[in-house]
Amino acid sequence: MPFQCQPYKRLYPPAEDITLTASGMTIHNPGTVPAWPKFTLYGSGTITLITYSGAVVLSGIGNGIVLDWEAQECTSLDGGQLLNDKVDGDPQYLPPGGSVISWTGTVARLVVTPNWRYL
Repeated sequence: MPFQCQPYKRLYPPAEDITLTASGMTIHNPGTVPAWPKFTLYGSGTITLITYSGAVVLSGIGNGIVLDWEAQECTSLDGGQLLNDKVDGDPQYLPPGGSVISWTGTVARLVVTPNWRYL
């Protein structure tokens, strides 16, 4: 039987989702290493999402998109359609401490599944 070792611990039970309703709100990462969150963005058109680790441009968004930065996959809200071709930019992470998340474009809300990690 092969030995498997993963260097990070995760919160259990997982942290609750965080809903952002305005651009420029701050999220606090209580972990000791960067987190690769999942962003569920409800919006349309062309949107620029800005976090600590840079900016991502989302083009031609219908009613929303799920950006799973840990899996490096972007899908439709129902998960049925791959939308990686709608995303221009690098995967986003949240470092330990506070991070401002902002956007431009038409966004109703952004739901963050944090995936906090500890070393």
